[in-house]
Amino acid sequence: MAKSIPEQIRKQVDELVKVLNQKMSKDPHCFYTTKFKGAYLYLDRVDYDVTTHICRLKFTGRIDNWEFAIYLDNVRLPQVTVSAWS
Repeated sequence: MAKSIPEQIRKQVDELVKVLNQKMSKDPHCFYTTKFKGAYLYLDRVDYDVTTHICRLKFTGRIDNWEFAIYLDNVRLPQVTVSAWS
């Protein structure tokens, strides 16, 4: 298990989120953002300056396999592990 997310993985994730933003919304005031802290990636949604926490992902050493916790109304749900789909 990785102690922190390598820079190369961070760049790949940021690029994936950039593509997601381009496909999901044409409104420049509505977008997803990433924050990295240690082995965690925090995904937030910004809608006209209102930030909503979406989920926290834990890097497990591979870009296609993360543990995650989903936030609903800023309450964190139990953590589960998933693998990326092809």
